[in-house]
Amino acid sequence: MKSLKKSFWFFLIALQAFLGIGAGALFLSTLKVDVLASKAHVGDMALQGNSADDIERQLTSYFNKKIEQAVIHLKVDGAVVDIPYKDIEVTLDAKKTMEALFKVAPQNGLKALFSGDDAIRIDPVLTYNSGILVDRLQATLEGYETQAVQESYEVEGDKLKCNPAVEGRKVNYSYIEQLINASMSSFSETPIALNATDSSLYEATKAQSLSGGPYTTLIAQSVIPIPAELKSQAEAFINGINGSVTEDGQGFSLASRVDFSKAVSDVQKDLLNRVASAVYQALLPIEGIKITNRLPSEQSVSYTETGLEAVIRGEKGDLAMQNNTGKPIMLLAELKDKAIHVYAISSGELKSGIMIVQKKDQVPPPVITSVNTTLSKNDSRVVSEGIPGFTAYVSRIIDNDRIELYHTEYKPVSKIVETGDSSLHAGSK
Repeated sequence: MKSLKKSFWFFLIALQAFLGIGAGALFLSTLKVDVLASKAHVGDMALQGNSADDIERQLTSYFNKKIEQAVIHLKVDGAVVDIPYKDIEVTLDAKKTMEALFKVAPQNGLKALFSGDDAIRIDPVLTYNSGILVDRLQATLEGYETQAVQESYEVEGDKLKCNPAVEGRKVNYSYIEQLINASMSSFSETPIALNATDSSLYEATKAQSLSGGPYTTLIAQSVIPIPAELKSQAEAFINGINGSVTEDGQGFSLASRVDFSKAVSDVQKDLLNRVASAVYQALLPIEGIKITNRLPSEQSVSYTETGLEAVIRGEKGDLAMQNNTGKPIMLLAELKDKAIHVYAISSGELKSGIMIVQKKDQVPPPVITSVNTTLSKNDSRVVSEGIPGFTAYVSRIIDNDRIELYHTEYKPVSKIVETGDSSLHAGSK
């Protein structure tokens, strides 16, 4: 009985002790801690025993001073580039830093009781102007970028050659920004090394594919001579033509490709007409090309067969055609052997023929006679033979089928004669 009584009292005492400890732990767990009960570090700043308000003020003051002096060091292929923190508007986000601190710090008396020394260490939360940072990075690294090269085409002899597109590379600024962001909060003086040969620093960029491609077939071509001294001006005209694509069902307008306002002098206007004629003759032989705007010359021209020219004159002067071939057409243009060469290429075979010009209904040139006092009375001299007028009938032959496309009347060019006779013959002018 005595042994039983002792056990009962021992059990009762143990139960009371257990209940007391439990009640104390429950009380501690409900007790909010508003100071740091253990050592804590935010970056290299030690904190302990300070209230939340005091900690926030200390953090703001401390890191504002550090930010004022801090510098990001980038080492690019051995060259060090410095970006001061203040230049990219780095600031301490005190609110988020405090949230991060008390997320890992003891939140009640029970946790504070069992927390160990040096158990808390966080980095300060910094914010910065990403746009300014990337702008600084671009100024430093844009030399390492390469532009993508679009596919291009050229004609060698009678062969169409394709130059494949080449990928470019763009610096992966997001990746570099992540490296900087990861080290920024540590205020490290160690440079962030970037190796220009590291593929992770770049993103591949592809050139935009040409509409309607790839182009595989040379359909038609033309050649119009130009004076050698006009080469540079001719290049300015054909640059807008070279590589231009007209999809099936779409129209081509020379005015949208060439700046007509650059043709001011008579020589420049003549050059522009030669360019227009070269384009015209490259497209006209193709079945399915419909002429929607083309002006002929009023008289014969010297640079091509009359009837196959296209001239630009007047307020609405243009060369325009409609592509109804069923396939896209690209024009290539180059200067070679003192001539403009224009090529029409497509993504497949198209029917193309040869052009025939027939001159009919000729009209003799009128004669203009003028007096030249240096000639004797019975002498005369032909200054200009003149050119007869005629009607040019233009036809296209494809697969032995001949179709007349149009006809144009050309005025005669007067014959000019000088005579020493002061009495002009009847009918002379």
